Amino acid sequence: MKRMWKEYDPNSKIQLKFNIYGQPCGLKTCKLTSLIGYLVRGKEISLGHKNWSKVDKSHKEKLWTTIKSYKPWVLKSASKKWKDLKVVLKRKYFDPNLSRRQNISNGCEERIPAPQWEWLVNHWTSNAG
Repeated sequence: MKRMWKEYDPNSKIQLKFNIYGQPCGLKTCKLTSLIGYLVRGKEISLGHKNWSKVDKSHKEKLWTTIKSYKPWVLKSASKKWKDLKVVLKRKYFDPNLSRRQNISNGCEERIPAPQWEWLVNHWTSNAG
């Protein structure tokens, strides 16, 4: 686990995919499952129970609190990715020489929903953008 966090690069993207049941799947799932596995390996949660339902709720809550402690890291990473995507979309799909309407119609529906693209174009063509 220590090695995993030493190798962590906040600028690298770790994209998780989820199935229709909300379960992570795919190649990148191992980092998430490694964290959970590390936390339940007898240090955070005692293995001295017949099954998971017998583990005291307070221990499960402590585990959840520990996982939630990663919230600042997750939000910081999400913030960077959100900002980076906006930069990529503007560079790739927005042309300041075209009208607002032309930029909206050129769109990038394959990347984001049309209403979000329209909002971005309106923002970029405003004084605030």
